[in-house]
Amino acid sequence: MGISLERQLYAFLYAIMTGCVLGVVLDFIRISRVLFGIASYTGQKTKLLHHSFPLIGTIKTTVWSHERSRLKIFLFFIGDLLFFVLSGLVFCVFLYHAASGSFRWFYLFGALIGFSAYYASVGRIVVMCSETINVFLTVIGSYLIWLLSLPVSIAWRVFRLICRIAYLCAIRPIQTASLQRRRIRYTNAVRASLHEAVRIRDFSDYSV
Repeated sequence: MGISLERQLYAFLYAIMTGCVLGVVLDFIRISRVLFGIASYTGQKTKLLHHSFPLIGTIKTTVWSHERSRLKIFLFFIGDLLFFVLSGLVFCVFLYHAASGSFRWFYLFGALIGFSAYYASVGRIVVMCSETINVFLTVIGSYLIWLLSLPVSIAWRVFRLICRIAYLCAIRPIQTASLQRRRIRYTNAVRASLHEAVRIRDFSDYSV
């Protein structure tokens, strides 16, 4: 039993929307590459993150050395492979949902039209703004980490202050008193030695 023309037109429009969704998926992959420093499309991320932000200062970025270029190529391959696998799965779901599993060449053509239209319009804008978006997300994440670590930082400073006060009020006087006792004992020992030396000398002179 064939598919009606109305159903085919609906499936064709659905295929165009599916292509746009695949373009969004590709943009997520490209933005993740910029986020982890694997790719740079405009070179604005380093310039924007070079500035010092209030409370958090300068944000450190991931730098890929020449020795790690193979890992960079591998991550590129994994991203492309993931995109193609997701594209195949999404297109299969589209066929079963919109066309009852029947394949028509214009379905693929419609998906390519939607993907190309998104890639040439919104996708181009997203790529141009990708590093700005990633800088925004990085700054937001850095501020969230700073807020989460703020109680720990305050508690650590309070603990150091308490330890310093305890040292100045209790431990340092004990150390000072102990040092004074050692000095007094040393002074008394020196005096006793001098008295003994003088006594022995006087006794020797008397004997002679």
